[in-house]
Amino acid sequence: MSKQSSFIFEQNQIHRDSKTEQDKATTLGLFQLRILIYEYFSGGGLTNNSLASSMLCEGLGMLKTLISDFKAAGHFIITILDSRIINSNFSLINADKIILISPLEKLQNVISENSRYFDAAYVIAPESNGTLQTILKIIQNSGITSLNCSINGINKVSNKIILYNFFKKNEVKSPKSINFNLLDSLSDIKNKIHKNFSFPLIIKPAKGTSCEGISIVRNEKNLKAAILKIRKQTSSEDFLVQELIEGMNVSVSLLSSGNKAMAISLNRQDLIIEEPDKMSEYKGGFVPFDTPFKNKSFRITEKIVELIKGLRGYVGIDLIFTNKEVFLMEINPRLTTSYIGLRRVININIAQAILDCCIEKKIPIKIKNSGYSYFSKIKFPIPISQSFGNNILIEEIITPPLLFPGDKASLALIAVKAKTKNKTYMKFEKIKKKLLMDITGGK
Repeated sequence: MSKQSSFIFEQNQIHRDSKTEQDKATTLGLFQLRILIYEYFSGGGLTNNSLASSMLCEGLGMLKTLISDFKAAGHFIITILDSRIINSNFSLINADKIILISPLEKLQNVISENSRYFDAAYVIAPESNGTLQTILKIIQNSGITSLNCSINGINKVSNKIILYNFFKKNEVKSPKSINFNLLDSLSDIKNKIHKNFSFPLIIKPAKGTSCEGISIVRNEKNLKAAILKIRKQTSSEDFLVQELIEGMNVSVSLLSSGNKAMAISLNRQDLIIEEPDKMSEYKGGFVPFDTPFKNKSFRITEKIVELIKGLRGYVGIDLIFTNKEVFLMEINPRLTTSYIGLRRVININIAQAILDCCIEKKIPIKIKNSGYSYFSKIKFPIPISQSFGNNILIEEIITPPLLFPGDKASLALIAVKAKTKNKTYMKFEKIKKKLLMDITGGK
């Protein structure tokens, strides 16, 4: 085993060199598990590329909070980190063991070499390009119990063309969509659009996560640029032209045993869908979101998750609320950024609930929210002071300002909780202002 991929041990380590099948089965049914929590961007997914705060901010935030919750549930947590993050003094991850991966190492080798240390694993990775599925295949081949949705379940929802056909078949309201291939001629695309749509409209890759490759197209002149954006930002060969639904962007977080699903939260999303010459962006959200459509959206999303075999554990579904309708947009078969806010207001440990769903096939009996949480990525100027490092202990700063070579600004992720909506926003601004003062040295 290479030096880079060896464990960093703490003095109070728990160490078991071997894991027989009987030991594994007994452990999974009892108390403390040795769980690998892996996040793609911070865990070696960028080993062949430069680190960038825009890619790491949300990933590190989800990794940090999920590890914290699994540890709070009494489990022994192991993670894999890009060695350059450690070298950049951004090792904010409180895992019991950390495996470092260098730019020259392959994730498959690191996992297989250390598989005897893992009873189970949870992977946070994009399903676009099959990344999440590939890593889960490594987990499966290494004999480690997965706490994610099944690979088959992920494949069913990761292709938006297949997903929208599924929505249509099951009479679930979704935007009118037509699929195209990047090799289709621009003239054919224009002709079909004129017959079926009016501008503005949405163009998005058939395989993509978050806001990658998505554009709002306001006229025919921008079509070529929107298609080029998909080609540059994704590896998807197919894309959809979709009617623009004007309304509120929201998501539903669900827990599923694989047979029974329970919606646990409705979350407002802060999305910025840009024209082709700009980057569309997910900034954060507000949890819980109060609306008369809540119960209806819960019923619809629970039904959909139960219909798609292989969806289990944590699932996020994106929707748009208009004045009259609920439109389903995407299904995320993995942890979503809303988790960072949701875990602050819900009365259960979601990490343990994920494990219970996947191992014991049971979902929580009663869910209750208390207060509100607002979470958002914030861009800051390049720091002229390093005193902000002291603020990593502030609970609300989930990911402190990240800055890597080539970044034009530092990026942080803040999440706050308060009893009322107004107090939540006020608290957020207070934390943001304090962090800005530290970064700029009070100027």
